[in-house]
Amino acid sequence: MVEKARGLWQAARAGLASLAVAALAVCAIPGVSAGPEPRLETIAEGVYVFQGAIDMPTAGNRGETADVAFVVGRGGAIAIDTGASTAHAAGLEAALARLAGARVSLAVNTGVNAERIFGNGHYADRGVPISAHPDATRLMQERCEICLTRLRREVGEAPFAGTRLALPTQGLAGGEHLHAGDRELRVLYFGWSASPGAIALFDPATRTLFAGALAAFGRVPEVRDAKLDRWVTAIDELIALAPARVVPGWGPVGTVEDLKTMRAYFLALRARVASLLDQGVSLGDATSKGGIATYESWPLYDPVHRRNVHDVYLALERDWFTEEPGAR
Repeated sequence: MVEKARGLWQAARAGLASLAVAALAVCAIPGVSAGPEPRLETIAEGVYVFQGAIDMPTAGNRGETADVAFVVGRGGAIAIDTGASTAHAAGLEAALARLAGARVSLAVNTGVNAERIFGNGHYADRGVPISAHPDATRLMQERCEICLTRLRREVGEAPFAGTRLALPTQGLAGGEHLHAGDRELRVLYFGWSASPGAIALFDPATRTLFAGALAAFGRVPEVRDAKLDRWVTAIDELIALAPARVVPGWGPVGTVEDLKTMRAYFLALRARVASLLDQGVSLGDATSKGGIATYESWPLYDPVHRRNVHDVYLALERDWFTEEPGAR
């Protein structure tokens, strides 16, 4: 009976601690308008994921289109990307507290996309260290104030109340090991691939790959900031890890097969644009003639694929004009 009573008391204490942590997370941003509580899914031991909307940022989705993940160990938790806004980050941390009784002790930005970095301010206000590759931090500093202004205009002011650009405070170069209490994550960096400073993280304990800005599943990925050939090479290296599951930067949790599917799209995109360029098709005509029927049913094909054709055309044109005569 005594042992049973002690067990009930410990369970009650754990529940109260979880609620207290959640309350602290919410109260950390007084006056901020919160949206619906974000939903976290448990995908492996100590691994929790929020899946962003498969859509462009809109008032309806509050700009919350990127995935955010948490790894929780005994004595610590890491946020892998921070979300679209201060309110989003606070809501995610509160959900984590209710689900796992944990608060974030380190936040990591895997890339420079607005929908994954504007939660930084929530953690900065709590004194939580924020890590990113220095190239990503430089790019944030150069352009993300403009991104925030655009989001306020296109999505609305309310979701971004209290949101500011908070730059990472620690640099990552690749090869480091980050710790969430007793859990260890490997930092993977492949050079400029999906974007300057894009990184991934790997959890050996559960063989979970957090591909971050290096992967988008269930939709057309954007190549605006990419060096496409290096991105394909990076995907090959991620595939070689043989992860049990892959948490992308956008879309549902997937597998190595989803990485292969994304790689196939990139190769088809490059081949299609190279063919148009070889035929002497102009940039303006290429964007309208660059369709690839295999991928027309993918979400965001219409708004994103045409831009991808435009960006790859310019990149190939630049490369071909600067290579040595006779190299092609």
